[in-house]
Amino acid sequence: MKSIQTELSNETIYALITIATVTLIIGAFSLYFWLKIRLGKPDAIPTGFVLLVETIVLAVERLISNLMGARFKKLTPYVIYLFLYINLTNLLGILGPPFSTPLRYVVIVLTLGMVMLLGIFVFGFKYNGVKFVLNYLSPLEWMSTFTAFVSISFRLFGNVFAGFLVFSLIYGLFTQPFWPREIRYFNLVAIFIAPLHLYFDFFSAFLQSSVFVVLTLTYWSLNRPDTNEINNKQIKNSS
Repeated sequence: MKSIQTELSNETIYALITIATVTLIIGAFSLYFWLKIRLGKPDAIPTGFVLLVETIVLAVERLISNLMGARFKKLTPYVIYLFLYINLTNLLGILGPPFSTPLRYVVIVLTLGMVMLLGIFVFGFKYNGVKFVLNYLSPLEWMSTFTAFVSISFRLFGNVFAGFLVFSLIYGLFTQPFWPREIRYFNLVAIFIAPLHLYFDFFSAFLQSSVFVVLTLTYWSLNRPDTNEINNKQIKNSS
């Protein structure tokens, strides 16, 4: 029992190390991009890293504009951070100790879902005011919102935990003492596991992070006015 508790506490520490490392990586890249822009020539054509980041930023801004309206482009940093956070935590988890994917803990995934849930109330009240609050006098409205929260959270958790469980079973199987030493220590099974890592830790992580981001923006935009109404207001404000 004590060894199990020690292992769980170590895994928790590894997850915290992963979160801190991902935050530092994203912060370092953001600072590097800011310095490149700050110290670069204003009339210079962007290339390399700057061009890549600007392409990503413009793509995210278009996504936000299509789903929520152009005035919400300010959400771009959060959306990019959310996308990078989900992907990088999965990639660092491949390295093993002292890293561990924090998304296989329900509390981490529910926290991301709670941000989405909070956004529903913030943008709903912003778009519809008191009418939005009155809608929640109905229990069905509460159930609908809570279902969205549970769905988006456990969709991400289920996919990450499924990959973790599959690899735990595979690695646990091929480290059993009844296997020849060549299999247990030389890791011949890596040839067969590599494609699984490619799917669960790269393709699946990219897919799930994209789905999580798009669903978050979609739920936030459900209470917005008609797109034509938004565009007309933007035209009036610009004129």
